[in-house]
Amino acid sequence: MASSDWLQYGKEVSDFVESQQGEDLQFHYVASTNCAAIAYDSKQQMIYVIFNNGREYVYLDTPYQTWYAFIYSSSQGNYVHRVLSQYSYFEL
Repeated sequence: MASSDWLQYGKEVSDFVESQQGEDLQFHYVASTNCAAIAYDSKQQMIYVIFNNGREYVYLDTPYQTWYAFIYSSSQGNYVHRVLSQYSYFEL
């Protein structure tokens, strides 16, 4: 994806998130073969994941410790598979 495409994609993500959750939710782009961007809603305790294939998921009832471990994981894709998949989740 060209850098201009990433910028447009990031703006679309930001616009969507603001319309759903307000201004507190900030996506962080990650260097991962599976995940493109991740965010945490501390009020709702939800982790948002946008995968490189464009699919978007929300993981429910995730405590801050889970988010913290996720962002510092050596592999976010593996962490989704091993840990986040144990939580309730749905595709946006």
